[in-house]
Order: sequence, then C-alpha cells, then structure tokens
Amino acid sequence: MDRGGIVPPFAPEGDAGWTTALQALLVPLTILAACASVVWGLQDRLATIGTLLRTLTSEFRAPGTSLRHGGIVQVRVLLRRAHLLQRAVVLFYLTMLLQVLTAAWVGASLAGWIGAGTRTGFGPPTVTVPVLLLFAATWASLAAAVTLALADTFLSFRAAQAEAVEAGLADLGRGR
Repeated sequence: MDRGGIVPPFAPEGDAGWTTALQALLVPLTILAACASVVWGLQDRLATIGTLLRTLTSEFRAPGTSLRHGGIVQVRVLLRRAHLLQRAVVLFYLTMLLQVLTAAWVGASLAGWIGAGTRTGFGPPTVTVPVLLLFAATWASLAAAVTLALADTFLSFRAAQAEAVEAGLADLGRGR
C-alpha cells in the first residue's frame, strides 16, 4: 500500500514498516499510561495515610490525653508507610519520564531526525544504544517502585495483624 512516499527511515519498506514504527511508539506510551494509573492509586493511599496521621496526632494533642505506646507505634508505622509510598511515587514518576524520553527518541529516529541513512531495522548505535539504555533505566526504576509499593502493602498487613493481636482478635483473621 502506497503511503505517498512517506516511510519511517529505520523501518522496512511497506506496511510492515508502519506496523513496526507504531509498535515502537506504542510500547512506551502503554507503559506510561499504566504507570499513571498506579501512581494515582499510590497517591490515594498516601493521602489516606496522611489523614490517619493527622487524626492520630490530633488525638495526642487533645487536653487530658497522654501518649500511649500503641499510639506511638502506629504513628511510626504510618510514617514508615508514607515514606515507602512517597519513594514509590517518585520512582513511578521517574519511570514515566524515562518512557516519555524513550518515545521521543524513537519518534525522532523514525522521523529521520536522529541517525538517518539506514532502513535495516532500528538503525545505527546512535539510535539503538540510547533507546536500550532508557529501556534498562525504565525497568530498573519500575522494579524499584513496585518493590517499595509491595513493601508498603506487607507493612500495612503486618500492622493490621499487630493491632488485631493487641485487641485480642488475632484468631478472626486466619482465613477460615
């Protein structure tokens, strides 16, 4: 099918070239959209933890109340969770930035602005190496962000278990 003489510089001729070009651009954009959804959920969890912290600390500041050990432990756990979530959100934003850069680099190479002159695959090292480095950095950032989000999830569960034990309700949550 003739596209009016417009062919991406680093893609094979014909319809297969356009398919390759679109796939090369869609992967980073799909990862970007997925990360945005995850960040939205993590920021909601972070906001909830902030609300819980404000509630707990306002209880401690009320006249006639004293700091109890359980309350201090709760505040520490919530602060730890907030810290984990904040770092996870930052890493997800870094992942999103890396995906934008990857899509921009791939788009520029497909438009012929970078490393023009070949139509055999994705071109010379001036295109391939930066894309591979961005790809590796993206996945490292994504792995770190997911690890921190999972750490928050496990910490949340352990804190809930500790509260159940403290309240004498430990047997209720055994999955019977």
